[in-house]
Amino acid sequence: MSFDEQKIGEIVDFLIAHGAANNVHSGRSLLHHLLGTMNQLSIWEASETLCIAGLVHSVYGTECFQGSIIDRQMRDRVRQEVGSEAEQLAYLFGVMVNASFFAALEGVPPYELRNRLNGQPIAIDEEQLTDLCLLHLANWFEQRPRLPPEYRLILRHEYAKMISFLPATAARALCDAYGFE
Repeated sequence: MSFDEQKIGEIVDFLIAHGAANNVHSGRSLLHHLLGTMNQLSIWEASETLCIAGLVHSVYGTECFQGSIIDRQMRDRVRQEVGSEAEQLAYLFGVMVNASFFAALEGVPPYELRNRLNGQPIAIDEEQLTDLCLLHLANWFEQRPRLPPEYRLILRHEYAKMISFLPATAARALCDAYGFE
C-alpha cells in the first residue's frame, strides 16, 4: 500500500514532538515500534485508516505498555492529526482490557470490551473487532522477533480465536507463526 507520505511525515513529526523517539518500547524506540506496526499492517494490505491507527496505536498507553506519550485529554488534537476512525481504534486499543478483547472473539455482535481505566463496557461492532484483531496481531508481530524464543508463542489459544476475523494474508501469517492448520 502506498501512503500519503506528507501525511505520514506530519504524524511522525507529531509523534516525535510528543517524545516517541525518546520513549523505549520493546527494546527499541516507541517511534520505531509504531512505524513497524504500521508497516506490518501495510504488508497485510490493511486500509490506510487502520495503518495510520497502527502508527499511533499505543500513544495513550495500553494495558501492557503503561508509557503513554499523549494524554487522553488530547484526543481531539490526535483526531486532527490522524482522523476520527484511526484515533478511535488507537483509543480502543489503548484502553481495552485484553481479556475482554479475547472474550469478545467468542461472542456475538454487538461485541463488548471493558475499559481498563474505569471498568465500563465499550460496545464495538464487527468491523472494529476485526480492525482490533489486525492491530493487536501487527503490534505483536512487530515485537515478536526481539523476544527470547520461549516468549514467541505466548497467547497461542487467544490468537487462535482471531483467525476467523482476519483477512487471508494476516491469517496465513498467524497460522505460519504459530503452526496452526
